Amino acid sequence: MDGKTCFFIGHRNAPETMRPLLVAAVERHIAEYGVSEFVAGHYGRFDYMAAGAVQRAKERHPEVTLALLLPYYPFDYDTVGYA
Repeated sequence: MDGKTCFFIGHRNAPETMRPLLVAAVERHIAEYGVSEFVAGHYGRFDYMAAGAVQRAKERHPEVTLALLLPYYPFDYDTVGYA
């Protein structure tokens, strides 16, 4: 892979129907566009589903990385257990 990055931006109240679309989009970005790094936020349903889609893809593509972008710097909350 050539090290391309994909950054997720979505609404905190995203509907559950987005989950399979995110799974498909992550797979497409890895396979067709050469994305090897994904960045997801930590504020709401869309971010959670996006991170989950990447974690699912990592089962087939262990070289893929997922970075957490914390909102509202400076943060004062625990990030353990994220997605």
